[in-house]
Amino acid sequence: WSKCRRSPTPAFAKVWRERWRACRSSWSPRGVVEVVVAMGFLGWHVGRDEGAAMVQLLRDHWLGGDRPTNNRDLSRVLYSLALVRAPVDPPFLDHWLTHATANDPSTFSLDELIKIISALSRFKYTPPNDAFRRRTLVRLAPLLPTCSSPTHLARLYFSLAIIHWLRPRSPFLTHWSAALHPHLHALSPTHLAMLFRAMQIGQTPPTPSLTADLLAAAIHALPHMSPRGLLSVAGGAHAIDYPLPASATETLCTALQPHVHRLPLLDLAHAHAVLWANQPARSLAQRRLLHAMALALAAKWHALLPAARERHILAILAAYYRSAVSLPADVYQAWRAAAMADMPALSPTALGL
Repeated sequence: WSKCRRSPTPAFAKVWRERWRACRSSWSPRGVVEVVVAMGFLGWHVGRDEGAAMVQLLRDHWLGGDRPTNNRDLSRVLYSLALVRAPVDPPFLDHWLTHATANDPSTFSLDELIKIISALSRFKYTPPNDAFRRRTLVRLAPLLPTCSSPTHLARLYFSLAIIHWLRPRSPFLTHWSAALHPHLHALSPTHLAMLFRAMQIGQTPPTPSLTADLLAAAIHALPHMSPRGLLSVAGGAHAIDYPLPASATETLCTALQPHVHRLPLLDLAHAHAVLWANQPARSLAQRRLLHAMALALAAKWHALLPAARERHILAILAAYYRSAVSLPADVYQAWRAAAMADMPALSPTALGL
């Protein structure tokens, strides 16, 4: 199926999967490798028990021992395990890293490196071996000009931010910026927002010229972005100290207001810190958005009260503290009631804040 790029009928797939689970005792490492890769292509997700059994077999028999594993299998299996949402644990990733580190980094292809970095970001696993990071990026940098897909370059930057592999003013960022710059016009609003989300996470912008052009492209695309995309642009620009122009802030506030009620509680809190850092809401669009956010925050906060959690309390207070906007009175009263009720359970850190 994966080699001929065809999917089975749903009825046949159901029978096949039932038979596959039933013959677990006779699974072989090579067979599991092929099945995981095929499932990743087909878009199937494994069950928890099924996935745990596959991961354990691969760890004990495929990655076990001292025999080397080729680069193609190392990359495609890790990437496919991420696609099928297998419950991969740190011991498996540690075993995998041992084999990947033992192989010559100059033998990895661009596609293999992109798959590895993407999979690591999906597992939110930062390899403890910094030498592996340096060797991988040194190998990856000269290959970037051969990548003609701006989408792949954008996802690569995002994945590197997730696993904390980016360093300010590094040679790799220079190579990556040079590879993306000619294709900047081809980036969709979604991928522009993704890049700013990566800057917000990693606080590591690309070269100044590319950053300025990215900001201009993102501002132009603001009316076409999702609410989370709008917040990503605002948060990324704030994190790298690139303040949005007043006109762009107006556009962002106008586009965001109709969707405020759909934003999660923590996003509402972080939006305050980003949009009104060190400055009050001055324009009509900003005041309208601020009022809508206050109403949404109050409603969501009241709904949260029966199970108020410390991280929500601290995140909201910290966000308002970093902004020039006061906490709405009803939200403050609700927070105070929750804090008083939860006082015995609050940590010393929470009490201090």
